[in-house]
Amino acid sequence: MNNGIQNNNMGFGQPGDSFSASSNCPNSYQVIDPTSRRYDCGDVNRSLSQSEANCVSAPVPTYPLEHPDSRRHDKGNGKCDEIIHKRSHYSNNGIYFNLIEESSNGKAKITPLTMAFTIGNVTYIREYGDTIIKYVHIAGGTENPCSTIMPYDDYMNERFYQHMKWVKRCPGCTKKQVNDLIYDQIQKAPKSEASIFPRHGFIKIGDNEFNFGSYPENMEAYADIMSDSVKMKKLVPLYRETQEIIDRWLSIYASHPTLKFIGLTSIAAKLQFILEENGISFKPIIAVSPSADIDEEKLKAMLYSFDIKNYPVPLLALSEKGMLAYLSKIWDSFAVFLDNSFSDETAKIEEPLRTLIKISSGDYGETNTGRNIIAVISHNAGYIAHRLSPESVIPLSLAGVTLDYSNDYIRNVTSDMESLFIETIISNINDVCLFVSNMVEDFKPDKNQYQTDEAYYVSISLMAGVCFLRRLFNINFATSEELNQLINDINSQRNALVDSDIAILHDFAKIASDKFRSGSFTAVRKKNGMIINDTDNTAIISGNRVYFTGEMLEEILALMATTHNMKALLNALAHYNALDERDGRTHPLDAHNSSGEAVRLYLYDISAEILDADIIYIFNNLENEAYMLSEQEIPNKPFLPILRDVNGRIAGKVIDYDEEDNDHSLICGQSGFGKSYLQSQLIAKRFSLGNKVVAFDTSDSFTYKALCKNLPKSFVDENVTFYNIDSSVIPIDIFHVDDSLSKASKIKYLVGIFKAGIGELSVPQSNALRSILDEVLSSPSEEGFPQQLLKALDDVGKGTEKIDERTIMSLRNRLEPLLGDIIECGMSEYTWNNFLASSKPIVIIHTEGINLDNNNQVIDMLLLTLFSYQNEDFTIPLDIFIDEIQNQNFSSTGSIRKIMKEGRKIHMAFFGSTQDYYPKKTELGSTMGKAGTQIFLRPSEDSEQAVAAELRWKKADMARFDAMDRGDIIVKGALYNKKKGRNTQTTLSGHVDDFLSWGSNDEPNEDAEITDDGDEMSN
Repeated sequence: MNNGIQNNNMGFGQPGDSFSASSNCPNSYQVIDPTSRRYDCGDVNRSLSQSEANCVSAPVPTYPLEHPDSRRHDKGNGKCDEIIHKRSHYSNNGIYFNLIEESSNGKAKITPLTMAFTIGNVTYIREYGDTIIKYVHIAGGTENPCSTIMPYDDYMNERFYQHMKWVKRCPGCTKKQVNDLIYDQIQKAPKSEASIFPRHGFIKIGDNEFNFGSYPENMEAYADIMSDSVKMKKLVPLYRETQEIIDRWLSIYASHPTLKFIGLTSIAAKLQFILEENGISFKPIIAVSPSADIDEEKLKAMLYSFDIKNYPVPLLALSEKGMLAYLSKIWDSFAVFLDNSFSDETAKIEEPLRTLIKISSGDYGETNTGRNIIAVISHNAGYIAHRLSPESVIPLSLAGVTLDYSNDYIRNVTSDMESLFIETIISNINDVCLFVSNMVEDFKPDKNQYQTDEAYYVSISLMAGVCFLRRLFNINFATSEELNQLINDINSQRNALVDSDIAILHDFAKIASDKFRSGSFTAVRKKNGMIINDTDNTAIISGNRVYFTGEMLEEILALMATTHNMKALLNALAHYNALDERDGRTHPLDAHNSSGEAVRLYLYDISAEILDADIIYIFNNLENEAYMLSEQEIPNKPFLPILRDVNGRIAGKVIDYDEEDNDHSLICGQSGFGKSYLQSQLIAKRFSLGNKVVAFDTSDSFTYKALCKNLPKSFVDENVTFYNIDSSVIPIDIFHVDDSLSKASKIKYLVGIFKAGIGELSVPQSNALRSILDEVLSSPSEEGFPQQLLKALDDVGKGTEKIDERTIMSLRNRLEPLLGDIIECGMSEYTWNNFLASSKPIVIIHTEGINLDNNNQVIDMLLLTLFSYQNEDFTIPLDIFIDEIQNQNFSSTGSIRKIMKEGRKIHMAFFGSTQDYYPKKTELGSTMGKAGTQIFLRPSEDSEQAVAAELRWKKADMARFDAMDRGDIIVKGALYNKKKGRNTQTTLSGHVDDFLSWGSNDEPNEDAEITDDGDEMSN
């Protein structure tokens, strides 16, 4: 099996190598024009045999050439007394390529043409199976490892220089001379041939000669001329034993009938190139519905066998042109689409689905749409497609299917088996072609037994997969009964694969989930002696079963689009084993009514697994009621209230520093939905716990006017100090170090301060900075530390110190703007100890960067000095608030990461907020993802999917974000559980709990005229 490139003699020549001509050059190669140096090869576009390819390296009569000079010397008398003959050749002295022109009178003219170069190899490139050479790859030797790929036409017409810019011309050298020189060197270079695949998938050359196109990792040099179809397919090398690969694959795909269908269809996709030759084409769309256990990412790992990083799964809502372009690239694989347009039944867009059905049915003319089996990952699109064209879709429901493997494991197992399939098919191509053809012939008499051609083609494709596994791997993947059941299901169109009842099931599940989500329905856990109020819409939970009253089902039916008939609903539930029928269609349950009388309730026993994941989570965590506290239930401990529910109950967390709890918080949500309000409440509540609070404000979130709108004015006036860097100086001396420290400790501390501001330093930069700091600390002056440091940087730059000039230049480029701003702005002589002692308990430090372009860097440096201050004495807890944190330093050397990692040990907590929620792979997301409490307001559109993933919601559940009003929050973290008497992990929704209910009766007044800037500290 070859991965994308067929290549002979791909080694590069070494400097000094001598290359001789092949002795088997066919007579048809003749030099027909010594000036143009062309070969008469008959058809220049025809295929070169190996002997012909070797012959290309045969030298033609080139240099040295003797020819008469056209310039005649007549010594001024008009007569031609003599003809001076000249010959010319090239020489390489290791530095230049020279043109040497020698005359018969012994004189020689030497003209430098180019800097020295070598050509190690010339490769003629054609598409696999084609006879036409399309490109030529000219590779430089080891002394000059440059290379170029040029069109064959340019190569034949000696247009070398326009592609080989790495050949450097000397002054006066013409492009023609360079082309002649390159041509001369090409004749001496070894020649080889290579083939690139025009696309991935099986490609046939001749009778039963096949190869499989894919993108090899070691052929980046050819990437620019390879098609996207090739580049998107990277086969996994087989480094595991065959039996291990098979066992791992069977552990996934043999574990459930639906997964068996996917496994067999994946084999059928690889056999389509043979099946199509026998008139069999797999046309229906496979629409796979994720489940709570097998989500979209797991399905991508099963179905999408391409480079998902560079070629992500496309959305179903593609344009027609985009859909055709994508499908034309997919061969012998699943062509997967991801649907997000049908999550909301009322907002669905059916046109892309209609287009896809038309393409898959072969009703789209002669347009090349690849050789693929189309699959759509969607909760609802499959069932809509089934209503549009029942014969054109096979919906697969994964409800009830469990798979305890990670996404990466599934992808690796599937990729390994795909490579094994391909290698096995190519190694046994004659046998595979024969038994598939014979199987199709055997099936032909039974075609009339199938209701549709589509069912016939799918059945044969499944049978081909079973035969392939049995014949090549000795695997009895499906028993005759299982296979017949799959085939009968497809043929009858009434089964767990294709069934209109499933549309009813999903319709019911969606509405029922919404009812529980909105609070219209409630749930209690089944227990002995339970009391049930007959008039309540309350379901009873027992294990994974939900007991509905008939009234509840009627309320759901009234909202369903697929049916309003109770019998049709119960039939659909029973069809999918979601209904447990004990007495008629109900399940009797003994309980007590509100009067305490024993009653027998006839309820409908339905599987909870058909409902949305978050509802199942609620059912599995009904004890969440333990987190909602009345005011009488609030513990007599330091307690931080965070949210309230509609009944006025409170949820929050106990603050216990002895437990060294992770007390950091991340707050995110789009502008206008209460982010600043929430932070203001938390600032006041943290103060009420006895903590000191320092807030850095770069976005006007914590101005005096803003705080007075969110908190009582009397509270702000009494407890908040405002400090504006733009109208004053930096409140502390950032570079103050304790005189009691050793010089080495001082240097280490100051290096840390600078890293906090400008980020990580290279080893040479760090060593240079340490040397400069050593010099500055050894010779203190009155002009100030930043000025001294700038002067020392300048002196080093002038060569007074033996430090690499490039290192000091790079260090100075990073430090000078920051130090310049600090000098221009100025610094107080205070330390944090002085500054906070003279301030009120809450300090707001404001800057808009008017006098400080690098204000975010300065804030990061101030944060590290605050960490050092708190580390010296953490008797009083310290809380840090920053709004719009995305511009801060979240690297491993950054202050925020240090606080997040070590702050709990010194009673220091960080509260950061941002509009967008950042993925864990980013520095910000990686750092803030470790916050013990995450509070989400209504997320921005760009963050909805990331927030939903963090909350473990389905895509369909993201509609809940649209219902969030200003002040609505979702809290994920360790909150106080009244049953367990401690903080435990949970996720709760509610509304911001106001500080007013805890701190003051003086309500904020947004209409009050606030003209002053509060108590502003100045130096």
